[in-house]
Amino acid sequence: MLDPVLEFPKQPGGNIGKYGNMRKEYLMKYRRACYDMMCQNGTLKQHLIDVNEQAHAMLDQLIPQMQKSEGVTESLKASAPLEWIRRMNSIRLRAEEVIRTELIYI
Repeated sequence: MLDPVLEFPKQPGGNIGKYGNMRKEYLMKYRRACYDMMCQNGTLKQHLIDVNEQAHAMLDQLIPQMQKSEGVTESLKASAPLEWIRRMNSIRLRAEEVIRTELIYI
């Protein structure tokens, strides 16, 4: 009796990154059928790479917009570096929250 041979589609090269890993964990825990289907048809890794790239693009867009709207400038950085760091950390955390709610946990 022969055992069936399972062949999985070839996966793309590349790193899934921080946001790809977050998306993978979410899919495994809360969207298991979707996760299993993407594993079987070989689209999971590319999906995770795409999510990671989209998340970084969103960060690159959101952070400067938030900086501008909140007046976090280079002059603030020069005059009050600790205040600049505090405000930039706040901006980054809020931008990442937007990414999680709009891109990762959907």
